[in-house]
Amino acid sequence: MKKVIAAIACSVLLLFSLRPTEDTLMECALGSEIKIFSATSCMSYFNLFGVSDDLNTHLNETYNLSSLLNSPTEYKFFFAEKLIDGGYNINEEVGSSGLPIHSAIINNDTQTLKWLLDRGANPSTVDSISNMNAYEFIEFMQHKNSTPEREEIRKILQDAYLS
Repeated sequence: MKKVIAAIACSVLLLFSLRPTEDTLMECALGSEIKIFSATSCMSYFNLFGVSDDLNTHLNETYNLSSLLNSPTEYKFFFAEKLIDGGYNINEEVGSSGLPIHSAIINNDTQTLKWLLDRGANPSTVDSISNMNAYEFIEFMQHKNSTPEREEIRKILQDAYLS
């Protein structure tokens, strides 16, 4: 336990001494390669100090929900929640990225799909790229290349439809 506390303390001290910007720390927490810090070390900054108004503004001006949720770390949900809290519409397409729910289907990401549904993502919304709603899209993807993950996604969407 003492080693863990010491490691966290050293990480925080190193963060302060190098003074990376909050957006750099966010990128690090989302899985970008910053050689000195792990994603967990970078996230410790936000766990200690929260997210500044400047970073919230940067987040809302620079990112869309699909891009955040495609990040490889579990911290993506923390920042995605901040984006939604800032007024981002979970059922709206931004640019050419399509709907976040379709992105979760493409990536076979059941955890993200459940997260989106829990926050009000509407599986009946038609994506302009595929011209399909989530139910139609998973059937199309299953037909194209059936996988166990896609079958699980189909069941999750079916349960969402029935409830």
